[in-house]
Amino acid sequence: MNCIRPMPILIPKKNVDLKRWAVVACDQFTSEPSYWATVARLTDGAYSAAHLIFPERYLSENVEERISSINAAMDKYLAKKIFREIPEGMIAIKRDTPFNIGRRGLVTSVDLECYSYRPEDKAEIRATEKTILDRIPPRVKIREKASLELPHIMVLIDDPHDTVITTAFANTGKLLYDTELNMNGGNVLGYSVNNPDAVLRALDKMAERAEAKGGFAFAVGDGNHSLATAKTIWEKLKPALSDKERENHPARFALAEIVNIYDPAIRFEPIHRVVFGAGADFLDGLKGGTGGIALTADGETVIALPKDAAEAVDYADNYIRKYSEGKAGVSVDYIHGADSLREIVRASGAVGISMPNMDKPSFFSLVASR
Repeated sequence: MNCIRPMPILIPKKNVDLKRWAVVACDQFTSEPSYWATVARLTDGAYSAAHLIFPERYLSENVEERISSINAAMDKYLAKKIFREIPEGMIAIKRDTPFNIGRRGLVTSVDLECYSYRPEDKAEIRATEKTILDRIPPRVKIREKASLELPHIMVLIDDPHDTVITTAFANTGKLLYDTELNMNGGNVLGYSVNNPDAVLRALDKMAERAEAKGGFAFAVGDGNHSLATAKTIWEKLKPALSDKERENHPARFALAEIVNIYDPAIRFEPIHRVVFGAGADFLDGLKGGTGGIALTADGETVIALPKDAAEAVDYADNYIRKYSEGKAGVSVDYIHGADSLREIVRASGAVGISMPNMDKPSFFSLVASR
């Protein structure tokens, strides 16, 4: 069974201002409140995904009230019929950002029966980072009564010959949208896919090639905790459903963007760590080695960190977890971008850990070995 199962997709109708509709993923800029304050002003009074997501910046503030507001906004948007349906369940997209031009992807649905965030399961769709179980329950609370799904999941595929995305673009129809994105997000355009079966066949063949090499074909590149949340809800619902009901129940599927890891516009950038409330002793256990850099308000310090990216992630996360046990006021955040990491450290007095890059050719084999 193919792990990609196209389900109908809703997109805003043409009278909706897409520049105000689309917003960045909810787990971004969690330590930069000014970003979300600007988004709130920009989208005030407009139809916008900003009113349908829970920015993780606010996970500890007025949670029940915010969830209630989100659910009400979803129901309102559905009642006002602001969406149009893409029944084929696939959209081929091109995305330009200030950093990369022409990234291609395929928006469609993944089957949660194929996914697990537990490494020992060796699932067909695997997480690429350690899933922090404590981060799932609050997300379940947000999602469990939601009438719409707006995830930020990117699933990477191991397709060195670029057969899947090329097939999708060879079968495109009309242009569905073409819009500038707010907050310097670049531009995105999407085309209908008229022959989903051709894409599914290409996906099957790609997966077969990966399995023949002893590997796997699908890895969660971003939004793993969103996908883990969807999986958790599906596993809770499944026991009460008949076999027939399970086949096409909406909760069984999650919307995602499929992207080829070998796309030239995909840049592998690490997710850095920033630790708030850490004392002067935090760096003591990391000194005396090489391979990494820690940032403080006083400058940079060379620290002991494995040069292998996967090992570095495990090492840093284990160290942070052990250090923070029993210490009130110590917390960790995950930051995209070296510039953002430096600014947060400078403004807050926190400690930042700069993580190493992972190269593309070894990516899937590294995930498989964990």
